[in-house]
Amino acid sequence: MATHVLGRYKITYPSYGNVTQVKNLVSHDDYEAVTARQTELIAMIASIDGKKNQNTLEGLQKELNAEFKKVKEVIASVFGDEWFTDKSPLWLSKENGGLMILPPHQGGDIQVIIEKV
Repeated sequence: MATHVLGRYKITYPSYGNVTQVKNLVSHDDYEAVTARQTELIAMIASIDGKKNQNTLEGLQKELNAEFKKVKEVIASVFGDEWFTDKSPLWLSKENGGLMILPPHQGGDIQVIIEKV
């Protein structure tokens, strides 16, 4: 297990037939550090007027796609295949009485049980 992993947890969703997942808990700060370059590129693309700078926009999109692939590989090598951060709604459910609070379009409030394994 990578040193960036804070722990391994079993997550149970009682409202969904007690479906369970096992995921690594990772630091949100570590996650942001790993994805910083991708975030920069997304901000650059968002700031460009595509009609006036189509060549620049296409170049940045290609660079973003290449960086995205690299970032996914790094994330898997650092955090594992299944993970969540210590600032995610899933982790914060521990402070919300076991409710993962999501917007309605993402399922709304979902009851979860998180246990360290």
